Amino acid sequence: MLSSLKANKNLEIKIESDLQSSQRIYKNEIINALKISKALIEGSLNVALVAPMQSGKTGTIKYLCNTILTELGYLRKNQTVLFTTSMRDRALHDQNCKTLESYEGNILVCKIDRLKQLGLVEIDHYNAGLIVRDEDQYGCGEESTFDFTFFKNIRKAYPQMPIVM
Repeated sequence: MLSSLKANKNLEIKIESDLQSSQRIYKNEIINALKISKALIEGSLNVALVAPMQSGKTGTIKYLCNTILTELGYLRKNQTVLFTTSMRDRALHDQNCKTLESYEGNILVCKIDRLKQLGLVEIDHYNAGLIVRDEDQYGCGEESTFDFTFFKNIRKAYPQMPIVM
């Protein structure tokens, strides 16, 4: 898969090192991150990651954004990934902040209400290169906090903005 991504040797070495280290990176997270990377590199603007609870989706996103996409040059050093969830659960938000936001990382966890309130200003302000919609299944039905019109407007204003769900 690395050859289809035209990855340099540094990424291969980094992946091998991460798999052998005691870090909490799992093989399935790396494989899923590589699959998403391939879809994004090939020009997909909407990519879905469907997996059971507790299967490593958050770790996949962290590895995707902080390692693979930056190493491939898909995300530049000054770009941010806006990570949002439709769930209003404060504990989940705090957990995502703790897991995803780090000094050397490029992921900003943003509650959907804040993103909707600030909207396009937030995307420009943080120089977003990717949006991740977590817990996307909560974006369905009448109880949805994901506003279809809001994301439709993002797509209008940023027709090339990739969204991973």
